[in-house]
Amino acid sequence: MARSWSRCAAGAAALALSAGGESLWESARAVDDESGADDAGEYGLSMLQRRTRQALGATREPERRFLVWLSDMHMDPYYGVRDQYQNNSAAVCSRFVSLSEEEAKSHPFGVRPCDPPLELWRSALRAAHEMSQGAELALFTGDFVRHKQQEMPDPWTNTTTALRGVGDAFAETFGDLGAERLVLGMLGNDDSPGNYHLDIVPENPWLANVASILHDGGAITSQRAEEFARGGFFEARLGDADSVRILSLNTLIYSALHKPAEPKPEDPFGQFAWLRERLEDAVQKNESVWIVGHIPPGIESFGYTALWRKQYVTPYLDIVQDPVLGSAIRVQLFGHVHADEFRVLPNAPPGAGPILLTGSVSPIFESNPSFRVLEYDRATGKVLNVKIFWADIDNVGAEGPEWKFGYDFLGTYPVLAQAVQKEGGLTNQAFMDLRHSMRKSSISGGNDWDMYAKWYKTQCTNDLTCVSKDSDSGLSLETRLRFTEMYLCALTVGRHADFADCAKDWALRDLVEGDPFDDSELYPGVEAFTDARTQHWKSIAKSGEQGAVSERCGHVLRSVQKR
Repeated sequence: MARSWSRCAAGAAALALSAGGESLWESARAVDDESGADDAGEYGLSMLQRRTRQALGATREPERRFLVWLSDMHMDPYYGVRDQYQNNSAAVCSRFVSLSEEEAKSHPFGVRPCDPPLELWRSALRAAHEMSQGAELALFTGDFVRHKQQEMPDPWTNTTTALRGVGDAFAETFGDLGAERLVLGMLGNDDSPGNYHLDIVPENPWLANVASILHDGGAITSQRAEEFARGGFFEARLGDADSVRILSLNTLIYSALHKPAEPKPEDPFGQFAWLRERLEDAVQKNESVWIVGHIPPGIESFGYTALWRKQYVTPYLDIVQDPVLGSAIRVQLFGHVHADEFRVLPNAPPGAGPILLTGSVSPIFESNPSFRVLEYDRATGKVLNVKIFWADIDNVGAEGPEWKFGYDFLGTYPVLAQAVQKEGGLTNQAFMDLRHSMRKSSISGGNDWDMYAKWYKTQCTNDLTCVSKDSDSGLSLETRLRFTEMYLCALTVGRHADFADCAKDWALRDLVEGDPFDDSELYPGVEAFTDARTQHWKSIAKSGEQGAVSERCGHVLRSVQKR
């Protein structure tokens, strides 16, 4: 049943798209029945493959392969248990909503806005395995463990237990692929006993612990575990694509909130040097590269704060925008933001791949759980299409969430379909074109902005839907335009100063100098992020409109209780 705290009370109904309201099987069969196809049983992949074929036109038939991508599970081993939070003994989840132990028991797969129990993860994994028949690889981009992990009774032991539970379930579900084709281990900020904490030392005991957990559970190979223990990063292969390698990065160490704040080494764990060397080796061997990690570079789009310390943004851009090295990168995949987004490089070489950010399994930040299936060309490593699957967490039956096909990139955004036809895959330039199309549609009509906004938080109301053309938020057209332009500024990867330079022309008042969280020694907590969001909106909305922002656009504010 829907809960009063939910900002998605009307989510699936009010924001539903034609395919999103049906079960995956129903929507896939309907499309295939219309076309006379006889292979509807494979979860609608035939439908999605036809879209890719149409986009590719007369170009070479690609060697299609698939991988499944999940992120940000945030499993809470104490979901529904009282007396676990130091400052709120009655709370049974980390957001301190008015949820009782009895109500938690009646929602065994979790509720919004809480981190979920392991049951939701198992449900998502089963659906992902079923809906990605024939997938060559399974990917998880981090944040195994719930928020406020440091407040569990024994943070080291409890975080270890949560990591093991999530990793073991992943390996068990996709065991038919074998450990070589499971890619997980990208540490999120909640994947250590202290939030954002990871000591940069030659022999880190926590990294060794995580490597042992994942290896013992069959989730990573022995070689990968040895690499991971040295710095939290490693190399893998993209399924059966011999000429495509995956470079898995530890981006926690670049976070603006990483602890300890000192020292700040120029190249933590030597990862930048390793990344450059592996890219050079790939170029020499005429191979392609996928980069995967947890925390993306650039600006987050809730409070518009820096995700990485500024000292690490420039050296990373120097590598991935290198005219030779950058041209070998087919895609960059990140989690952390709990939103369906993308980013663009400002000076990427021609043909460089896109940066994609994915929604979460955890519904804690007012979204529905989701995962993705990526279609790619085995020969080139280029991404051909992306499909999003989701479940309405407010309407869960006794047998668990009903996972549905939501949308796919090529069937939703014409500029991306055109890019696949022209370039043989999705590119950084294609998403620069999508950004332009979103701007145009927000001003003069069209669907791109509205569609993007509906899926930004997986069919839940949010700041982007609040400024959409059909929104009843009460915000003026000028305010909506200011928000849109500042959001589009945040899509370009750079330092906070670069974002401010882009956004200043749209602000009602001077933006705050510098990023309040950049180089911070203390994790500010969710209240500080909501404060940052409030300050951001004050630079956009007039004083008479601030009430509308709080009441109708506050997709997280309303469900957070001050401690």
